[in-house]
Amino acid sequence: VRSRGLGDVYKRQEWLEHGGLCHNRQTLYNEILHVPLLLKVPGRAHRVIKAPVSHLDLAPTLLELAGLTPRIKLCGKSLLDEAPDHNRPIISEAKHPEGGVSRYCIRLGKLTLIHTVKDWNDSGPSADGSFEYFNLSDDPKQQKPLPNEGFAEDLKALLLAHEAKVEDFRRGASDEGKASPQQMPEELRQQLEALGYLGD
Repeated sequence: VRSRGLGDVYKRQEWLEHGGLCHNRQTLYNEILHVPLLLKVPGRAHRVIKAPVSHLDLAPTLLELAGLTPRIKLCGKSLLDEAPDHNRPIISEAKHPEGGVSRYCIRLGKLTLIHTVKDWNDSGPSADGSFEYFNLSDDPKQQKPLPNEGFAEDLKALLLAHEAKVEDFRRGASDEGKASPQQMPEELRQQLEALGYLGD
């Protein structure tokens, strides 16, 4: 492993940085999410992608390698792209042991926002859940949460929009049955309009 420049793979576990050990808790801190993705492609030269990637990128990558065209629009991007996007949002989710998604994380560049929703009951967030905002450039171990203001509010709006889609899917809502802007919580509607996601 070390001879291939991957000597820090063993570090990609929880070692009590946030009270957990290995993968025995459903956290979304960087020590859990920042893991190596290795893909060996016969006939292709070795390449390292330093931009954050997602499991959603595997399907378009494998389809491209197989010379196949997706029949539907895929959320991920092929890892064969020679110009990976370092600043696209990457969203992660963690399920509660009793079922249902209970933590979400969005990463954009070096900024991350983790949302623990209100029904998570392990270490006791507030009744309305909690948000943790970090800048990995200054705080790679995520020990110093920043105030949830400024750009954190933009990340929050993007994450809440994703969570609303997950909730729609979980409830089995069809495209026709999804909530309209008038039915959304006022705070979320204003955030989405400010970012240009709603309106004319």
